[in-house]
Amino acid sequence: MTVMTSMSAENRSSEGQILDPVAVQDALVRALRDYAAVLEDHPELQPFRDEDPLTQTEAAIAASRLLDCAQIEFFELAMFDSLHTLKTQRGQSSL
Repeated sequence: MTVMTSMSAENRSSEGQILDPVAVQDALVRALRDYAAVLEDHPELQPFRDEDPLTQTEAAIAASRLLDCAQIEFFELAMFDSLHTLKTQRGQSSL
């Protein structure tokens, strides 16, 4: 995993605030862990609300980087999704 430490004009939030790349990484890890934990009890919960959606490009970039960093291939993701779908159809909500 690459840890970014330099600050530049490109490191700004959508609100224009300067972002610390390491703080963003830490917040993302916490958010992903929290989301995965909530999915245990609420498997229908979508990752974002319709009022504040990600663009398709943002979602694709994030998903691609997450899979790459976690060393998960698309084939493995498809296999996991198939297993999860089978568990859901059998009434088991656990991932």
